[in-house]
Amino acid sequence: MNLLPKPDKKATINRVKHFFTDNDGWPQIKRLSGCKPPHFAKQRIPNVEDDERYQRYLSFCMAYQTVQNAVGGCSKDSQIIIKSKYLPSGESIMADWKIRQVLNCEKTKYRELDAEARLEFADCLESEAFKAGVTQIIPDLHKYA
Repeated sequence: MNLLPKPDKKATINRVKHFFTDNDGWPQIKRLSGCKPPHFAKQRIPNVEDDERYQRYLSFCMAYQTVQNAVGGCSKDSQIIIKSKYLPSGESIMADWKIRQVLNCEKTKYRELDAEARLEFADCLESEAFKAGVTQIIPDLHKYA
């Protein structure tokens, strides 16, 4: 007896790609977090409007850190793929052929590893978002049949 529904792998893989490329996913989290982990100020923000904006900023900082933690929870090969293809440290995304060179694999194997990396990331992100309390910002990327 299976207690958990099985995710639709193809749809989940596609959702992960869209999370990194669609404007309301990772790009929005980066923009609204300032691309830095939160720096908690000891000073009180003077008015309610500023306090609400500060809370929103902190939420997006937590979401940013949650994505980083999810990547860190993936296997070594998956981390290489995700960091190189979806979360480059510079502005340029590494080409697939360069990632294949780093992983020392052929095109067919790379496609399998890329799919596995996205599925693994979706699993890690789901639990990290729940732990961090940012499920309103980071949705579950799994698609269930």
